[in-house]
Amino acid sequence: LDKLLRLLPSKLPGLRSKAKARAKGNLAARVTGEANELVAKKDAVMKYEQKQAGSDARDGPRLLEGEEEEAPAAATLDYSATIFHFTRLYWLQKPLDSLRGILTDPFGIECCIQFASCACSEVVRHHLLFCIDGLEMQKYDKYNGERDKQLYKLHRQRNKNHLFYCTTTEIEYGRLPYMDWMPVAEEIDTRLEQSLEMLSTQFMPNFCMTKWAKILVENLDKKAECNFEDPNSASVISTGLNPKDDTFWMEMFKRLSETVSFGVVISDMTIPGIPLAYINEGFNTITGYGKEKIGANCRFLQGPETEVFLNEEIVDALRNAEPLCIKLHNYKKNGAKFQCMFCLHPVFAPGEVYKYQMGVQFEMREGGGPAMAQQLSDMDRFLRFFPKSLTGDAPEDLERMPTSFTGDETMNMKMPHVVPGSMKEVQAETIPTATPAASVAVTKTNDPTTAKGKGKDHYGRKFSKRQNAAMLQFTKTVWLQDAESSLGLLLTKPPAQKAFKEFLKAEYADAQLDFVVSAQKMAAMKSGRKKDTLAQDLYRDFVAGAAIDTQGIGQQERTLATQQLWDNANRDDGNMIDAGTAITKVNDECTTVVRMLAFDSFPRFMKTKEADKMIAELKKKKGMLGKKDTEEDTKLNEMLSSAGSQLPQDADSWLNMFITVAETYPACIVISDMTIPGAPMV
Repeated sequence: LDKLLRLLPSKLPGLRSKAKARAKGNLAARVTGEANELVAKKDAVMKYEQKQAGSDARDGPRLLEGEEEEAPAAATLDYSATIFHFTRLYWLQKPLDSLRGILTDPFGIECCIQFASCACSEVVRHHLLFCIDGLEMQKYDKYNGERDKQLYKLHRQRNKNHLFYCTTTEIEYGRLPYMDWMPVAEEIDTRLEQSLEMLSTQFMPNFCMTKWAKILVENLDKKAECNFEDPNSASVISTGLNPKDDTFWMEMFKRLSETVSFGVVISDMTIPGIPLAYINEGFNTITGYGKEKIGANCRFLQGPETEVFLNEEIVDALRNAEPLCIKLHNYKKNGAKFQCMFCLHPVFAPGEVYKYQMGVQFEMREGGGPAMAQQLSDMDRFLRFFPKSLTGDAPEDLERMPTSFTGDETMNMKMPHVVPGSMKEVQAETIPTATPAASVAVTKTNDPTTAKGKGKDHYGRKFSKRQNAAMLQFTKTVWLQDAESSLGLLLTKPPAQKAFKEFLKAEYADAQLDFVVSAQKMAAMKSGRKKDTLAQDLYRDFVAGAAIDTQGIGQQERTLATQQLWDNANRDDGNMIDAGTAITKVNDECTTVVRMLAFDSFPRFMKTKEADKMIAELKKKKGMLGKKDTEEDTKLNEMLSSAGSQLPQDADSWLNMFITVAETYPACIVISDMTIPGAPMV
């Protein structure tokens, strides 16, 4: 026995069974199920084995000559990248509470100020400083006079005092020593919550995509005094956990999964029967099944009308360690059938060992509206940033690590004057800057000629190359003011469809775009048999989650026999949905999907170079839209006319283009010409 154990390899790298999936499934179906029943006892067995190994190290097979004993896996792994990925998801899921905690930590305050100084507007900077002082004020007792002293000290500053910019309190400097500070403090508390709410949506998502966030996570991870349970203190997902413990990764996963509203489960792929290792509360809310199902296989969700061919896709994805996104029917604990969006996300241990498979799902309800779009967006972000490896160092994970201090590689880095001593290594780092030509792809034009000469404006100054890039950025900003309408218009043109689809492929959402394009094509068709047939096909393929011979959202190849069986079953069923209902359902589903894409994916797409190339290509083809332009073509031409592909002939032309943009904003905007004495408003 000893010789056999020493000769047997511990791993079979690169070897995979050549048997058909159905043959392997038949073989697996003949097991007795005893392993699944014994899974519940695995914790006791593991503790016993560890105790035996500690009491008598000579037990077990002897090591081969020259072979070294392996150290415990968790003790040798570097989880720093995973801690950042998990913490970023945790902060983005709870941005308000996370920001409040970060702004109470001195190092967190410095990181936020550094980021705001180089990548944010004056509005955000003022409200950030206001929140820092407001949170500091809340530490003092209202009734012992300390808070009044601090308020008096802060209000003595007249120049650039953000307390004045962010509140409506009127201060008479001659009466400062006699002020009643209670109403002032109450107003600061009220305005503080509004400012924190604004920063949690405008500042926090951008901050989490920068190196400042990574530096802050590394700093907080080293602090022993952080309390993860305290919502008012800065903490990371690993706070209070032992990184040398074998359960370190799983404990971090449990904390993260409990922050989301949708269902999250995870299975250990190294245990026979792939039992569930953890179930979050969101899964209990959706299905009615709670943590009592830990240790069981997730087949308990299946029922009479669960699509068999979709189960085959799930089994194939589990066996081949592949991601998956499908829509199928499952059953709740009370027996009610529901339609759910279900996604799989594999996780690998070092050495590309297939360790876990995470499942994410939520209920697809009719008329979900903005709430469902928000849940889809949260689910997309969760899957996009969740690492594919235990240590967060897989190639896909490294691509999602921050690469700049501004969150935008095309933005010039302007370092502020104040740098804390603990971050001198950051200050010394060389930060590359991007030229406008490298950051924005635009159509080349000849130098314009004015009365002052070629390539000069009417003031006699040379044209700036940045004017072109500025107008392109203005155009993107206007489009994002009404992202849903802009996206709908752009998706009527093949270049935009192609560019946006390539962007969505990395997020497993390209099939959603196929559905939207087909639904728009259906809406543009005249009433008739062709439109009815297309509507019924789209309803069957994408809305009802019962695709026959086309690939629906996230669906993969399935076996020919199962597909033929499903075809026959559908032919025999005469209760097909009528065309009118199908058209209505498809239009409603299309509106929901477009709203979700416009809410999350489209703004991120507009920041990429692919979006710039798309705009340039659309402008080249603007004259080839057809002899009779449709209403959509006219609107698209108006959108493209401000895309900045032609340099303004002079400053007045630039001003007129900017005014077109400014008129789309509800804010008060005035422009002054600083070259005219008195700088009058123009």
